[in-house]
Amino acid sequence: KQKINEKLEATAQCLFEELTKNKDSFEIKTIEEISENVVCGKTPSTSVKEYWGKEIPFITIPDMHGNNFIHTTERYLSEQGKLSQAKQTLPTNSICVSCIATVGLVSLTTQESQTNQQINSIICKSDVSFYYVFLTLKNMTEELKRLGAGGSTTLNVSKSLFASIKLKIPSEKDMQNFDEKVSPLFAQILLNKKELEKLTQLKQLIVSQIARQRKDN
Repeated sequence: KQKINEKLEATAQCLFEELTKNKDSFEIKTIEEISENVVCGKTPSTSVKEYWGKEIPFITIPDMHGNNFIHTTERYLSEQGKLSQAKQTLPTNSICVSCIATVGLVSLTTQESQTNQQINSIICKSDVSFYYVFLTLKNMTEELKRLGAGGSTTLNVSKSLFASIKLKIPSEKDMQNFDEKVSPLFAQILLNKKELEKLTQLKQLIVSQIARQRKDN
């Protein structure tokens, strides 16, 4: 299933490259202009135990490595934790981009989530393809790193700098056609990812059971 996902991702990338061949017809817009909102994450107080639970995924950079979709996270917020900083809440299909220290990781949310302050996120306008923006940013890793350098030893793309990044945006019709082609691919990628996670959990359970049996014997 991992190999299938790699092939599906490669197909989506090919469709993206095909769309971007004719860049002369694209408009130049900033991330802020194509977004309903640009959100810089924040970490609720860790001293308030009631803020932490199992309800709301709390995305950090380790959760993003190798993941197009954030389905599970190391830490979760409670509903109370989410409400303590409601403006940081991201809807499904928000685009998360790591912007401090490790710069250039790009992932999509699969449910209502929040992130820490190392991540800037885009909530796209309804007439903008979040898949197109997602793949655009996935192809801008080196540029994002250059922007984050800024003469500092620690890479940092601030929210204001991030929001001002210029992207080449196709027509609404072209983005709709693109979505029709790539949506089934990404839906299958997410389904395979969920199944892989279940298989990993099953593997861990079997290994732990075998270990206990050996110890008992």
